[in-house]
Amino acid sequence: MVNKIYSLFILFVVIATVALPLRAEEAKTDSQISQDTVLEEETVSENRWSETLRLKDFTLLPGFLDLKDKVEQYKLATEKDYRQHPSVFSSAIEYGLLLIDLGKIEEARPVWDKAVKDFFSNPTPQIYKSWVDALSGNYKAAKDVCYPVLKEKIDTGINSALWLPQHADCLVELSIIEKYLPEEKDKLEATEVTNEIAKHFAKNPKFATVLITNDLQAGKLESAMKKINNVLEKHPNEYIIITLQGVTELLRGNQEKALSLLEQANAIYPYSPTNHLMRARALLALNRKKESNDLYEEALKIDPSFGVKVKKSVLLAERGYITKIKDIKKDKEKNSKELKETKKQDNNVLQEIN
Repeated sequence: MVNKIYSLFILFVVIATVALPLRAEEAKTDSQISQDTVLEEETVSENRWSETLRLKDFTLLPGFLDLKDKVEQYKLATEKDYRQHPSVFSSAIEYGLLLIDLGKIEEARPVWDKAVKDFFSNPTPQIYKSWVDALSGNYKAAKDVCYPVLKEKIDTGINSALWLPQHADCLVELSIIEKYLPEEKDKLEATEVTNEIAKHFAKNPKFATVLITNDLQAGKLESAMKKINNVLEKHPNEYIIITLQGVTELLRGNQEKALSLLEQANAIYPYSPTNHLMRARALLALNRKKESNDLYEEALKIDPSFGVKVKKSVLLAERGYITKIKDIKKDKEKNSKELKETKKQDNNVLQEIN
């Protein structure tokens, strides 16, 4: 059984390495799709997602989802292999990625520290060590690794560059940690490089998460849904994209439909903190309070940072996850009313003068 699982991993590594590199023609097509979607956008919803995905929403090890109930057995096998061959590249990468996906960050750190030293000429260990840094809150260190890697891809020529799994993971990481970076310069650099690259690969699931999230945060729900559908045509079981589809429906006020989509995504990958939280919100909106509370507690177990700065009542409030812009509209109406009143007074003065 262990040999079969190991063979499965090798197969997925080969598939991922061969399948993910994107050709210039594919990049051009995806870029055109992204641009067309933006051009067709006519209306902007006042309901905007005020958040983003999280690092723990993603898996890194190829084939991890297919392991299912064999995860522990697989961990024992990869750990044994790593202990016997700690300086073999494939053993270190495989074991390190598995530990990250299992949430065992402190166990993963020494594995990646050693891999960075052992394979200093290869950027892959540095990229995944930065993922560990980001999960530990060391966002600046993570940015300092991923930003140069992606910037080099842009400078080389996006359509001619070879894109491997670690590059996609690097882009996802940088797009998520951007808001946590302490300096505005770092935030701006992270945003510019991720947006510039992602727009060329609108159909690639990981790249597309950046574009879709941008749309949801801007209230461009129709544009987001078009991008979602474009990805799902080729990747119908991509749980991250289905989760974002659920978020879109929740922003539209379709709680039942949103809940159905979020449950579909959860069935594929049951450890996404964002999925748990969004389902909790949908359930609360449907007045299923106990179920909502239970899911909220599960989300906190997966990612305790949810409840650090935001109260539970705000996190679960039906509209609490939406950027409120109604007050802005009221201000505009107030200013317009005041302007009309001023013009009326001016006209009265002019009439008296005449």
